[in-house]
Amino acid sequence: IVMSKTVEQSIAQLLYRQVAGRDEPGDNFFDLLGPFVETEFGLRLDPREFGMLMQRVRSHPEYQQQNRILIDKWRGVLGNVEGQPTAAQSTAFIHDLLASPIREMLFAHSTIAGATTTEPGGLLDTITRHDRTMPSWTLHLTTNGNAEIYGKNRITDIGRGDLVLFKPDADCHYQRHPDCIKWVHLWALFQPRSQWLDWLAWPELDDGVFCLQGADKQGIEGPFNEVVAIGSGGTSLAHELQMNLLEQIIIRAQTLIPRETNVALDPRIRCACGYIRKHLSRAFSVDDIASHCNLSPSHLSHLFKEQTGISPKRWRDDLRLLEARKLLAEPQHSITSIAEKIGYSDPIQFSKLFRKKMGCSPSEFRKM
Repeated sequence: IVMSKTVEQSIAQLLYRQVAGRDEPGDNFFDLLGPFVETEFGLRLDPREFGMLMQRVRSHPEYQQQNRILIDKWRGVLGNVEGQPTAAQSTAFIHDLLASPIREMLFAHSTIAGATTTEPGGLLDTITRHDRTMPSWTLHLTTNGNAEIYGKNRITDIGRGDLVLFKPDADCHYQRHPDCIKWVHLWALFQPRSQWLDWLAWPELDDGVFCLQGADKQGIEGPFNEVVAIGSGGTSLAHELQMNLLEQIIIRAQTLIPRETNVALDPRIRCACGYIRKHLSRAFSVDDIASHCNLSPSHLSHLFKEQTGISPKRWRDDLRLLEARKLLAEPQHSITSIAEKIGYSDPIQFSKLFRKKMGCSPSEFRKM
């Protein structure tokens, strides 16, 4: 995207005010930011969706600390309404915002997808880091150009048709290849369903990074584009469609996996996932799951994190959140009954946790 200096400076000032919590996004905000976000990230956010995302970020327990660091650093440049940052300062602030932990908070507990074009000197022509902090799995499909992934043990060139999967605990960073004038990739951040884990046993490229080549020959780009087109908001039915398309992509990718590397999920972890899903409406601990699977709690936690990328508790909480979203789409279920169905005896506690994760109350979510 080519922006004038004035537009770029205005976007930086508007974003700073949002991070600082100074005002609510108005028409001017979306007139400027909407085309920028859609072109740079491939995301189409309306004011309601953006408000939900910002509420979710601000409710994150680490937001205040991380937010303070960013605000303090840029207060002198962007905190004065009368002042005007330079184009270089505006670009630097946007880069800082994209590189900050706020980015990870934004993507927590949601399926978000987009299409990004990175060109030399563009706002997104920076290093993207995965420092074991992403709250979700990430899937990339390069449709044009090349990129480089810097892992703990190797540097890998990624090109057209390469499908890359990052687990939440991936330790790497990636960027446009320096010899490439345009890198285009589709991406999606998601929480996998339990039955997907066998299908996600891909050849490991590096620590928490997996890659399959030849995805462009398996009809994967089409459904991936549909995932992106659905967007990041919408109804629970839209979310289900998005998840079904992701499942189709993952199944199609099976044909790309060398037979000797297609290793099934450890049966003890499959047992743990089954126990969690079966007892979702009950209160249970990691000790209960471990006992059912004939493992010690510490061994279970280590093995579960190793194979799924998240803890057993996180897996349970994510399942509860997904089930709550589904039930809220059905008006016959009261908030109290939904809370009970997913293991919360206190509907007030459920509402507080839902707001913390989703940025809105269950009642507000139901009206959307």
